[in-house]
Amino acid sequence: MLDDYLDKLNEEYETEMDGGVGGVGITTSAAAGLPGIESFPRSARNKPLRVAYPNEAVDPDTNFKIDDERILMDFDNTIHQYSVGWHDGIIYDKPVPGAKEVIKQFRDDGYHVIIFTCRLSETTHGKIGVAKQRKMIEEWLKKYDIEVDGMTGEKLPAEIYIDDRCYCFDNWTGYKQGWNKETVKKIKAKIKEDLKPY
Repeated sequence: MLDDYLDKLNEEYETEMDGGVGGVGITTSAAAGLPGIESFPRSARNKPLRVAYPNEAVDPDTNFKIDDERILMDFDNTIHQYSVGWHDGIIYDKPVPGAKEVIKQFRDDGYHVIIFTCRLSETTHGKIGVAKQRKMIEEWLKKYDIEVDGMTGEKLPAEIYIDDRCYCFDNWTGYKQGWNKETVKKIKAKIKEDLKPY
């Protein structure tokens, strides 16, 4: 089923020229009906993959721009203090000290600040639960006069993700090593930290 889907997806962009560097064909942007770039990255099947260009919506039915500079920030224990954990899902606490000022600074610097929280996960809470959580977050932000550019339960493209439950996998500096025992050890130590329960 996955193979059929990938074949269908790739067929749309399968206009290749003969030749290319090292025997790999090159797809021109003109052939694909798009301006500006002379080749596409290749799939594992040596077929061209779809490229999102600057100022091009990820989906033609949306207005979402992939090249906007955005920062995704977790809500609980990052913006909202969350001192006793989930507590029936209510939003009961004050802002983390400095959160309001930091968000304002990011926005003043030109970034779109998006709250990225599993409170808005339909998988976890369903549509009705997400609507309730969204309303509670909006009311809490208004109460503390905190302005953001949006909120989501979906991981959007961003400059950085700020979250209290993350581990930064640094594969840029040690890309030849990839995963190793030391990395796994650090992740296990992070999991054992005294984190507040959901």
